[in-house]
Amino acid sequence: MLRSDAGFSVRYVLPERSGAKSENRQLLTGRDQADPSMSAARSNPAAVGNHGRYGFLAALFVLAAASATPAFAQQIPSGVLAAGNAAVSGFSGANPPVQIPPGVDPAEKTFIDIDGPSLRIVDLAHMGGPPAAQLVAAPKPTTWFAAQIGQVFAVAVDNAGPPNIYAAATSAYGLPIVAPGSDGAPVHVRTGAPSATFMPGLWGRAAGGGPGAIWKIDGVTGAVSLFADVKLDGRPNSGPALGGLAFDPDSSSLYVADRETGFIHRFAMDGSARGRFDHGTAGRQGQGLPPVAFDPGPTLDITSAKFDSAEPATWNYAAPERRLFGLAVYKHRLYYAVAAGLQIWSVGLGPDGSFGNDATLEVAVPPGAGPTEISKIAFDEQGRMVLAERPAPTGAFDFGALTPQGIGRVLRYANAAGADPNAELNWQPEPDEYAIGFPLDLRNGNGGVDIGYLYKPNGDIDLENCGGYLWSTGERCANRPMRCANPVRRMSTVCRATAHGASGATMSRRCSVTSSTMTTASTTTPRAGIWATSRSRGCARRNSAPSCCRECWCPRAYRLAYRYRHRRRGVDHRHRRHHHLLRRRAIAFLDRFNAAEPASASAVGLT
Repeated sequence: MLRSDAGFSVRYVLPERSGAKSENRQLLTGRDQADPSMSAARSNPAAVGNHGRYGFLAALFVLAAASATPAFAQQIPSGVLAAGNAAVSGFSGANPPVQIPPGVDPAEKTFIDIDGPSLRIVDLAHMGGPPAAQLVAAPKPTTWFAAQIGQVFAVAVDNAGPPNIYAAATSAYGLPIVAPGSDGAPVHVRTGAPSATFMPGLWGRAAGGGPGAIWKIDGVTGAVSLFADVKLDGRPNSGPALGGLAFDPDSSSLYVADRETGFIHRFAMDGSARGRFDHGTAGRQGQGLPPVAFDPGPTLDITSAKFDSAEPATWNYAAPERRLFGLAVYKHRLYYAVAAGLQIWSVGLGPDGSFGNDATLEVAVPPGAGPTEISKIAFDEQGRMVLAERPAPTGAFDFGALTPQGIGRVLRYANAAGADPNAELNWQPEPDEYAIGFPLDLRNGNGGVDIGYLYKPNGDIDLENCGGYLWSTGERCANRPMRCANPVRRMSTVCRATAHGASGATMSRRCSVTSSTMTTASTTTPRAGIWATSRSRGCARRNSAPSCCRECWCPRAYRLAYRYRHRRRGVDHRHRRHHHLLRRRAIAFLDRFNAAEPASASAVGLT
C-alpha cells in the first residue's frame, strides 16, 4: 500500500551536535521498553509484520529548525528530535489474513497493525551529496507505534530544550470498525452494527486515548503521555478527530483544530484549556458573511446502520464552512485553513495567546482537480506562505487507497509588497506551484510540507543556514530505471523503482523534478525504507529509507517477464502448470534473498 503525506511543521533549534549520535537519541520508546520484541523489530523490519507493505507514505514532518538565537541554541541538550531531523507521522499499516476460508472477503479479516509505526524520527542530516533527484537512505532512530498513540496526523514541537513533540489523533486514514462475528471473534465491518467498536490501533485506547487525544512525547526520554483530550463543554469528540496543530512560542500556547465541531482550541503547556475560537460564527460574521453555527445534536454513532466507514459523508465532520484543518502561527496571528472554498484565514493573537476579534480572509486557493483540503501551512524566512493539500479520505475498506491520486498540490504565496518580512501582507493573486512526484501533472502531494536547513555541497546539513529548503511528502517521488534479474531463466531486464515518501528542494525551485531535488521515500523494491509500501495509496505514513539497489531482485519485473513468456508459449495446461511452479520457486528464492541481503538504500524513505 502507498501512504499519503500528512504535513510538515518546522522549528529551528540550532543545537551544537557532534558527528556521533548521542546516546539518548538511541533510546527505545515506551513500547520498546515494555516489549523486547518491538526492540528487535527496530533492527528487523520483518519482525513488525506487514506494516511496511500496508503503511502509507503520507507523513507529517517536524524539522528541528531555528527560531532561537545560536547562543541560546548551543545550550540546548541533545534529545529525541535533533536539529534537522523530521518527526514523521503516518498510517501504521494493516495486516491481511494469512489464510481465509473460501467465500470470505479478505478485507473482513484485515486489521490495523498495532505494532506498526505511527510516528518516527527521520534523520535528514546527511544526504550523501548535492541534490540531483537522487534517493537517499535516512536513519530512523526512534519510533512510536499504533499501540501507543493510535493513528496520528498533525505534529508540532514546542520551544523546550530539547523540544517536546505533540501529535493529534486523526481520521485522515479512515474510521475502520469491528463487530463480533458468528464465532464471537472480531470482524472488520463496513457499516455500523450493534456492539460495533472502533478498530484497535485507531486511537491508542490502551493509554486512554480517543478521537480527541493530543499526545505529548517527552523531548529527552521519548516517553508518551496524554497531553489533552479535546472536548467542547464536556462533550467528547465522537470520531471525526482532530486537524492541525500549531505552537505559539510567544505565549507558550498550543492550538488544535477540532474536525467535528469546527472550533480551534487553545491549551497551556500543562494541558489545561485556555479558550477557543469559533470561525463559523465569529470569524465569518466579522467579514459580513452569514454565520454557520455548530449543531451539537448529531454525533457519530458506529452502532447505527447509517454509519458507513467507506463514506466520509457519514463521519459527522463539521460543515465545510466551519471545518478546519491546517494551522500555523506567524507574526502574532493564527492562520487556519477552511474546507469551503479552500480558504486561508487568520485571526490575531494577544500577548497571552488569546484570540482576537479581527478574523480576516487571506487567500482563496484556486480549486484543484479533486476534493482536497489544506492540511499544512508553513512560512519561510521571507514571509512566503506554503500550503500543502491533502486529498479527501476514501475510507477504503481494504486499506488499499486511502486517498485519491494525482490531486495533491504544494502551493506558495509570496507577499506582493516585496520580500521584506516586515512589509504589510498583500498576497499575490495566483500561487506558485511546486512539482511533487513524476506522473499525473506532478501533483502527487499527500499533505505534508515544511521548511528546513539548507545543505552544504557535500550533502551535509548546514546548521548555520536555517530556512530555504522545502521538504514535502507525496507519492511517486522518484521513478527511475534499475536492473532486475530473473533467478530462474538467468535473464535480466529493466524495471522502474517507484519511491513514495518525502522530497526536498530549495525554495527557489518550482515545478522542477529532474534537478535540485532529493527524495526520502519508500520504494516498491525489496527491503524498502521508512514506511515501505507496495500496494496501497494515500496512507499518510512515516518516512522509511527505501532500498533501491543498483542490481537487485525485482519481483515485479519477474512477474512481467513471466507473463511475456506465458503468452509466447500458449495457454495449454501443461505450460501453465510448469510456469506456476517456476514462479513459486522464484518467489521463494526472492524471499530468501530479501531476508539475507542488507538494504542498499539510495533514497530517503518512509517506512
